[in-house]
Amino acid sequence: MKHFLILFALVNSIVALSQEKGKLSRRYTSLDNYKKNYNKALTKKDSLNLIVIDSITFILIEEIETSNIKGKSVLYEYKDDTFLNIYKKIAFNHKNNSFSNRTQMKYWNQDINFYFSESIPKKTKRQFLKFAKTIVSEIDSLKVNEVKSVKNSNYIVYYSQDYEYEDRMSNSKESQYWMYWKHNCLIYKNAIKIKTDNLFNEKLRLQKMKIYFIESLGYFKYNTQLDCEHFFSGCYQKDVKLSKFDKEILKYHYSYGICKGTSIQDFEEQHLSAKKLLKETNITTRILHNY
Repeated sequence: MKHFLILFALVNSIVALSQEKGKLSRRYTSLDNYKKNYNKALTKKDSLNLIVIDSITFILIEEIETSNIKGKSVLYEYKDDTFLNIYKKIAFNHKNNSFSNRTQMKYWNQDINFYFSESIPKKTKRQFLKFAKTIVSEIDSLKVNEVKSVKNSNYIVYYSQDYEYEDRMSNSKESQYWMYWKHNCLIYKNAIKIKTDNLFNEKLRLQKMKIYFIESLGYFKYNTQLDCEHFFSGCYQKDVKLSKFDKEILKYHYSYGICKGTSIQDFEEQHLSAKKLLKETNITTRILHNY
């Protein structure tokens, strides 16, 4: 049976196909990505090694022995178009509802280490940690911990009367969170600031912490097309609960069965190609993770 691996690089989101033949792997990238990332003119030989999948042209970039391919390949995770359309509006956060093909999905690729300011009551902290650990227990490759030192943390939760841990929120009139990422996709630091004068009891403060935590797992945006029973609908609830569908969104976002850190344009192209292969051929589609 033939195998195709959809390969990627986190920094520039190069999408490629790899066709295995015996001990050789022929690696392809889309023609658009080739023009953007390779400073080479196409040759007559290149034109003889083009393949077209669902109107997307791929060009051969190298042949390598399969034993030299580093990384782990995982079966592509199929989802129907209804799910993908809802997911895209949540995961690809566009400012002011504007659409950009360059917008990239964002995610954590390291453990989340919480530091809590001293003014946060132990009960509130305990309930929040229990909630966070329950959420990530169903997500691949993500863990949360509590640390006692700011320098060992990458996620700070504090109240407005505490030391200002994040200068960019110093003038905030409302509770908010501030996130940092690199390569336009890898989240590496976050802080939640709770305005205690606006949220006058611990129940409301805890609820706001929970909301911000879920949002900060992917810089997620609400999809108002969802029913209010789902967290990602953005409806206000007395308590923060995730529906089965909400959990499926989170699990899919961190699934190894999709390419990570891609732009929405690359995401759509990958799925068009992979779903066409699944539907029209006996080719098995896999995702290669090389980090």
